[in-house]
Amino acid sequence: MVSTVLQNSLDLTMRLERLCQNKSTEECLILTKTCHWLRPRANETELENACQLIDLLEELQADVPTLVAAVAYKWFDNALSEKEISQVCGEHATHLMIAMRKMAILHDLPILKDNKVSPAQNLENVRKMLLSMLDDPRTILIKLAERLIEMRHIREFEIDYQRNFAQQTLEIFAPLANRLGIGRLKWELEDLSLRTLEPETYSTIAKSLENRRVERETYLENIMQVLSEKLKTHHIQGEISGRPKHIYSIWRKMQKKKLDISMIFDALAVRVMVNNLSECYSVLGLVHSLWEPLPSEFDDYIAAPKPNSYQSLHTAVIGHEDKKFEVQIRTFEMHRLAESGDASHWRYKEGVKQDNGLEQKIATLREFLNGDQSAELPDKTAIYVLTPKGKVLQLPHGSTPLDFAYHIHTGLGHRCRGAKINQRIVPLNTPLKNGDEIEILTVKEERPSRDWLNSQLHYVQTTSAKQKIRLWLQKQELNQHISEGRNLLERELRRLNLKEVSWEELAIRLQCKNAEHLCGEIGKGNITPDKIASAIKEWLFPPLPATVKPRQSHQNAGKGGISSLGVEGLLTHTARCCSPVPGDSVVGFITKGKGISVHREDCNYVKRWKDQEQQRLISVEWQNNEKTVYPVDIALLCDERSDILSQAAQVVTESKLRITAHRSNRDKQQALIKIILRVEVNNAEQLSVLLHRLEELPDVIEASRMKSA
Repeated sequence: MVSTVLQNSLDLTMRLERLCQNKSTEECLILTKTCHWLRPRANETELENACQLIDLLEELQADVPTLVAAVAYKWFDNALSEKEISQVCGEHATHLMIAMRKMAILHDLPILKDNKVSPAQNLENVRKMLLSMLDDPRTILIKLAERLIEMRHIREFEIDYQRNFAQQTLEIFAPLANRLGIGRLKWELEDLSLRTLEPETYSTIAKSLENRRVERETYLENIMQVLSEKLKTHHIQGEISGRPKHIYSIWRKMQKKKLDISMIFDALAVRVMVNNLSECYSVLGLVHSLWEPLPSEFDDYIAAPKPNSYQSLHTAVIGHEDKKFEVQIRTFEMHRLAESGDASHWRYKEGVKQDNGLEQKIATLREFLNGDQSAELPDKTAIYVLTPKGKVLQLPHGSTPLDFAYHIHTGLGHRCRGAKINQRIVPLNTPLKNGDEIEILTVKEERPSRDWLNSQLHYVQTTSAKQKIRLWLQKQELNQHISEGRNLLERELRRLNLKEVSWEELAIRLQCKNAEHLCGEIGKGNITPDKIASAIKEWLFPPLPATVKPRQSHQNAGKGGISSLGVEGLLTHTARCCSPVPGDSVVGFITKGKGISVHREDCNYVKRWKDQEQQRLISVEWQNNEKTVYPVDIALLCDERSDILSQAAQVVTESKLRITAHRSNRDKQQALIKIILRVEVNNAEQLSVLLHRLEELPDVIEASRMKSA
């Protein structure tokens, strides 16, 4: 055991030393540090796999950060900081390893949990989810290489695990390798999967091929040499490539066309690409002059293209030693379209519908993996999340657990009262991320909350979910709507401390016939609390007095104040006796030598002056100023807790507002505390949303605006 570990350790060192021959001094130092760090931590199998992984990635021309991250990312735990990892592996490899950790979900994909084959759409969503999780395209290269190493050692595990792992490899990872154009990985992943899932079939096909793969490749090289010399003789410039068809591909063709192995003529295939159409048919004639054609095995997809626009000439011939092989002939443009255009080979092979966004991303990944480091991934417009049973769902970027619930089933959304993301309870407006596993917590009764439609609270983002909530609300009895709308309106006005607002006037401002119609629309969810707050902003925050200047926003200072009607050039100031604030009805009083003092209309002094000094009272009006911040006192009645103030402050900060003062009073007998926060807001909508969020805090009984600040 010790000697084996030592040998594998030496093998790893030798591989890293070989890599260092063509690398910079800095890259060699990183490779050496990684080798020394890994050696005492990895066991025999892990060191052997690391050696194979390095060989495979080197063959794929991976860069140094990719090699380092591939062999080291599993051994870095959360106890090490990013800085500590970077000191060993370098900055680029560290970022790549962090990206690799996000791919840990690959070990819990749904197909790994049971023996049932997932539906085709679910498999496609799994592949899309993996591609959407890529922060660095090299992560998928590492995972594919890692998967191939694991498949080479699959027989060391229990039979059930072997089958599940091979099925997942065949349906998810091999197609990804195919789409990314990494044929070197694709064919071996498919062959090893078939060997695990259908061992007898694999053995039968392998024996019928008569020769080993290396011998078939040698046979192909001889064919290409003969054909190349023939093209030169006839002054045709072209490019020739050959491929021995791998076992899985042969098996798939046998299944699709219900053929015996003896009827498969393209187990060996040669492809010729030329400049123009006429040269395609010239090459066809040369091929038939060199080898005997099989008349029944000729297809002219140039004259009659396939439905996916694929064009090429296919012919089967008999070569020396009586071996049959296929020749494909096409122009360079036909080949380009077949590989990356509308006739995309991977989409044709997998039978997948066209998805422009997905194909753009795959094309970019191919460019990056082929050496174009400037290629940027397209913006992420969708996310992929998991149900508890392992089904993968596609949702728009920014979706929440409520969107997830309504996507699964309308009833599930209506009964939703909570959610778990990756086994942790979270708020219903938490944005979902790629790879999240979502569990919806429900009650028996269907009862969506009207607050879910409040755009300021971000509970639902998808149009579908919003429509389902509105439809449910609209189906309720009208009287119930009116009753619930009345309660909601009363609560909102009480919270904003605006009991004097005329409901009839508010109904007109919200384009309703009357107060009853207004309550009905609120009860149906057509009018939300943020719309109510917007409509009553002139009651809540009238324009500020022109010369009485409140504190301006430290970000957006502006002019504002009271302007007096009929009197010019007098200074104004707010009276201390009643402290009028925006939202109060005010009147001006012309003082002797101190300008105009502004009082609330219900001030006792104003009542006296109306009887004794009516001539010194003057009307004042409010002047608009959108950049002004209004000081508002908010009262929180809550159960006594030591940290409630800090939680309330956090809510205010997250709302991008500012607390300028606070105080609190305790009622020890009832174990209650009343906290007064002075907060600066810009408009009524901000205040409404803030009060709602504060009221959602644990142990907060009520949050409301006080009359004066």
